Parts: sequence; structure tokens; C-alpha cells
Amino acid sequence: MKFALVTTVYNEESNIRNFLSSYLNQTVYADEFVILDGGSTDNTVFILKEFSKAYPFLNINIIVDERCSKKVSKGAIAKGRNIAISNTSKSSDYIVVTDAGCLLEKRWFEEIIKPFYKGAELVCGYYSILVENDFDRKYSKIFLPKNDNFLPSSRSFAFKKECWEAVGGYPEETYTAEDTFFDLKLIDKKYKMLRAPKAIVYWKIAKDENDLRKKIYAYGYGEGMLHLYKLRYLFRLFSLVIPIYPLIHSQGLALCYKFYFYQVRGYLAGLLYSCKR
Repeated sequence: MKFALVTTVYNEESNIRNFLSSYLNQTVYADEFVILDGGSTDNTVFILKEFSKAYPFLNINIIVDERCSKKVSKGAIAKGRNIAISNTSKSSDYIVVTDAGCLLEKRWFEEIIKPFYKGAELVCGYYSILVENDFDRKYSKIFLPKNDNFLPSSRSFAFKKECWEAVGGYPEETYTAEDTFFDLKLIDKKYKMLRAPKAIVYWKIAKDENDLRKKIYAYGYGEGMLHLYKLRYLFRLFSLVIPIYPLIHSQGLALCYKFYFYQVRGYLAGLLYSCKR
């Protein structure tokens, strides 16, 4: 079995070194590591090239493609992942995906590829919140899965390359929710998916309240664009009018109401935009 790790980056100079260090500290490495940069205007590419030169045994392939930025493509992340995967070697029949904004647990790569040796075609890795302050602690539980039935996130996901090919790759119609739509297409094909609870990455929710509002809105917008979860959003819209669920929810009224408000706004905007096209 040959494994390729892929990720996309854009103006990540503030955190890319930490991400790369967390990969360097892994117990097992990928056979190749393809990094797609969407035309960064900061020092991201310089840092990547410097790191690749210092650790040639990691077999890093850096691709710069300005089509994979929000300035050019409405589906920049999806396009970047698709191009990165397309540039993996033919011998790499398994793809592992993560986000450069994450930190990888020391055994993450080793753990996420283990289920493939048990016949898995898809592997759902796990993620946790990088808690650095009270803001992170306040919102962390809202963003963590409540059970083990959650859809994989492409910050910690792996699949056979032929599965990616069979569903046409990540959808490039929207900037967010691309991995959700990708997951649903894979699940619809009934590929064998196993979970790897020890394959953990740590994810930064947002920088502050304003950044969080933008992210929540963007998540909703992407799901609206792709017409996902209509009943779920109908329920959330109802909860905004009559906030019974947020009142009894363990996170309290304020947090749930705020989350629903911006996500529903984004969903309706995305839905409206997709219907106008």
C-alpha cells in the first residue's frame, strides 16, 4: 500500500511552521506529501520550500496554482484538493487529507491508515478543538461531534483514490461544505468506512467573535448552495422564532441562538443564490 498526504494552503505563514513541525513529529510518514498553494501573497511558499529542502525524506511536492484561491474560484478549497490529488503518483492508491490550519497528534498518520489494513475504503479520523483561551473553551463543545456517527471532516479523513475518482472528486461549486457533499456522495456509494478515534488533529475554531460569525455564516452558505439538510435548517429556523431547543440545550440560549442565527442566514443566502443561477 502506498499513501499520499494532501493539503491546501493560502497565506498560512503565521501557523504553517507549527503544522509542518507536527507532521515532522509523526511516528509514520506518507510515501509522498502534496501541498497545493493557492497563490499565497505572504511567505507561505518560501517556508514550505525551506522545510522541504531541510527534510527531503518527507518527499514533499509543492504546487502553486492561483486558480485555487477565493479571488479566482468560488470552490477554491475543493479545486485545490482535487488538483493536489490529481498530482499524486499513480502508485499512491490511498489518499489522506488534512488542513494546514491544524496540529496533528503524534500518531495521527499511523492511526488513520491502520483501518485500510482491515479492508476499509474510507477512514474517518477525529478532531478536537485547540483550546488556548476562554474564547476557545466557550465555543469548543458546539463544534465537537456529539456522538460517533458524525460525517468525516477533511481535516482528518482518508480514502482509496478510486473512491475519489468514482464520485468525481470534491464539488467545486462552493467554498464551504464541499467535504460534507463529498462525504454524502461516498456514503451513497456504500463504501466500507471505518473510524479511527485515535487519529486526532487539533483545530482552531476562530480568532475571535467576528471571525467565528463569518465562519458559521460561510458553513451555512455552503450547505445552502448545495441544498443540504433542508429539514435540519427548517428546524433551526423554527428554533430562532420559538427558541425552545436553545433554552433547554446544555450550551444555553445565547450560544445556540447565535450559532443558529448566523448559520441559518448563511443557508438562506446560499439557497437563494443557487436558485437564481
